[in-house]
Amino acid sequence: MPKSLVLTLSLFLFGSRIMAAELTDLAGNVHSGSLKSLSSTSAVLVDKSSSVEVPVDQLMKIVIAPKKEELQQKQNSAIRLTITDHSELTGSRVESDGLKATIETKTLGELQVPARKVKAVLYSRLDENTQKQWDNLLLRKFSDDLLVVKKGEKLDFLAGVVTQYDDKKVMFLYEGNEIPVRLEKVFGIIHPLPFSPPDQAKCKIETTSGDSLFVEQVNLDNDSFRVQTGPDHFISIPQNEIHLLDFSLGRIVYLSDMPPEGVEYTPYFDTVWEYQRDKTIDGTALKLGNREYAKGLWIHSKTKLTYRLAGDFSRFQALMGIDASVAKSGLGDVHVTISADDDVILDEQVTAFTAPRKLDLDVRGHRFLHILIDFGEGLNIGDRLDLVEARLIK
Repeated sequence: MPKSLVLTLSLFLFGSRIMAAELTDLAGNVHSGSLKSLSSTSAVLVDKSSSVEVPVDQLMKIVIAPKKEELQQKQNSAIRLTITDHSELTGSRVESDGLKATIETKTLGELQVPARKVKAVLYSRLDENTQKQWDNLLLRKFSDDLLVVKKGEKLDFLAGVVTQYDDKKVMFLYEGNEIPVRLEKVFGIIHPLPFSPPDQAKCKIETTSGDSLFVEQVNLDNDSFRVQTGPDHFISIPQNEIHLLDFSLGRIVYLSDMPPEGVEYTPYFDTVWEYQRDKTIDGTALKLGNREYAKGLWIHSKTKLTYRLAGDFSRFQALMGIDASVAKSGLGDVHVTISADDDVILDEQVTAFTAPRKLDLDVRGHRFLHILIDFGEGLNIGDRLDLVEARLIK
């Protein structure tokens, strides 16, 4: 019998089988070791000489990394089912009778999803070009189902009604006629259902097969993660099939994902160097020392950014330093002032020779966060400051 997958998911894990993991808490501390236990209250990691226990409400993520080649191989599944809460399931086959969709997954077995919760079915692998086109189609508003096909390098579609589908064909109602479309001609199916954020979710699970599920609680049960998918429905996931447990949902907001309330530029000469999100002005990755970062702000002097806090956040955290692209040449000298409303909470000079510094600043009860990157003592040459992993904590 297939399992029933409900959109409000709860994950309960108990037990104590040890597995290697890397745990990051909300303060940015990273702990490596073996995952001894994970419950609704805490996670315990052990190494050869000590152990660390982190309360669940202080967890950001736990990464349980398989071998890279194993992860890549398992993520090459051709079929991907997207659910309206942003969960995604990968599998070898999928079918629907119009009331429910049934997908055969590698990790979770055979699952059933109500048709009213299915946002899309993707039958083809995505490259950089088709990924952008597919994502754009997912976000567009339509009143009909879309039968997506690929013509050369472009994704096209017909608007109609998908009545049912299996591993051979898609039944498509188009201009009053129900047409069987062979599956090899179909790139994907998109339903006109809005995405609905998983408000009650406390954790996002990613499996080594590429599945992602939003869940409410996490525990560990011997050799498996035991996942509750409804009042009387459970899924058991082998522990070596889990790649990531992300506890940051709704608790962390990255500044690079948050439009500033205000931006002020004061050029030293005539050139305005606009601040960048998740990349440098050259379009390359943010880099401090020898490490690249996917999230963060690139800010040139003299720039002032203002973000609305509205009293919703408690901490501002980031790693601060001159971007390696100029620091390696000894360039970069700025004065950094960070204020919460009128209270100055950081006031420092940062140069190419300053080691990257971890920030953890109290912004509790404040309305606005102001970040001023001012000129230093080197005119404005190489004044490229990175605030990587810059985030607000609720």
